[in-house]
Amino acid sequence: MNILKIVIKEIVSYDNFVNGVTYVIGQHRVGAREFYGSVSANALYTYHEYLHKLRSFNAIQINNVDKNYHINSLLKKNLKFKKFLNCSIFFNSTASYSLMKHKDNYNVYLYVLKGKKKVQIQNKKRTLIQKQGIKIQKNFSHKVFNQKNTFALSISYKSLGY
Repeated sequence: MNILKIVIKEIVSYDNFVNGVTYVIGQHRVGAREFYGSVSANALYTYHEYLHKLRSFNAIQINNVDKNYHINSLLKKNLKFKKFLNCSIFFNSTASYSLMKHKDNYNVYLYVLKGKKKVQIQNKKRTLIQKQGIKIQKNFSHKVFNQKNTFALSISYKSLGY
């Protein structure tokens, strides 16, 4: 099965939306208050509004997608992950940063399914294209700029030996 079709189904999944694993990243307005951040989509929008605005968010993050059989198989067979904490999808419909510079308290492997990402880890920069990935060590500051229509997996794992 085409992994990109599976990823798109996860992005538009009503169950993911209702269960609070769908996050929207970007500029948000709640009443008169405007802010930038990552927020559970169902906290700000109805499902219909989410689908309508899908291409206007800087990024969409779907957490815990490793529970999907096909994504789990990709992680274990193609990417050789035997043990991992979880996997998230990132979709950027616009050319933008996924998140601002930050540190994670776990190791991350970032894998591009489609599109292009410019990754800055500490002060080193690297460009990733389709079917390329990079390890980001726990507590290393990083930020990622994405080309328009980029799909990627972010895999959290405990040790670099994964």
